[in-house]
Amino acid sequence: MEPARPSQAEREVTDAFPGDAPRKPLRGPKKFEEFWAVVHPAHKGAHRECIGIWRRMKLEGIGDVIIAAYKDQLTWKKYHGDDVQYLKRPPSWLRGMRWEDERPPEKAAWKPKARA
Repeated sequence: MEPARPSQAEREVTDAFPGDAPRKPLRGPKKFEEFWAVVHPAHKGAHRECIGIWRRMKLEGIGDVIIAAYKDQLTWKKYHGDDVQYLKRPPSWLRGMRWEDERPPEKAAWKPKARA
């Protein structure tokens, strides 16, 4: 009889080496988990790394500002038709303190040049 195949959840939690103890999901600080809940699904691959960055940079005190800025940038990208996948990935976004970025100028409507 063939052994049962692990489920997707089990594959995500276990290490790459057989015989190692499975890794338990890591929970971050409260504000970090709120931030992680709004992260675009295409960028959800670096949870542990982001928790470490969040803790090292001591971002819990400004969590609301970070969450609002991320939501704003995500909404801006969607509204202007930009592909959300080009928003910085969460580790780079946090390390680069992207919540301090100014909003890009509104896109002007394209007008063709007048021909003489």
